[in-house]
Amino acid sequence: MANPRGPNYYNASYATTNETDLVTFQATNHYKAGLTALISSTAVGGTFKLYYIDPQDNAWLIDSVTVTANQLSVFAVDYVVPRGKVTFTASAATSSAVTCEVYGK
Repeated sequence: MANPRGPNYYNASYATTNETDLVTFQATNHYKAGLTALISSTAVGGTFKLYYIDPQDNAWLIDSVTVTANQLSVFAVDYVVPRGKVTFTASAATSSAVTCEVYGK
């Protein structure tokens, strides 16, 4: 399913150290020059990752960013990711509200 123009949004609270899929997306004609992904976690830091998903549904890590609690973390790529996902792995099993947005460029 292709995403509409504008952000793809995730907001939830959880307490786990398992890697959690936040947003899965597929490029549209509006995603011509890459994407920007933003994340915040209120109570715990961790790792924010961007994956490319190939036609066989294999997820390939493109990049990761360290997330600090209660600060905005961002990464941007200047190339099209035809299909992908962003994930978050918390550094501790502390309940935290996590918000993520992905914008196509």
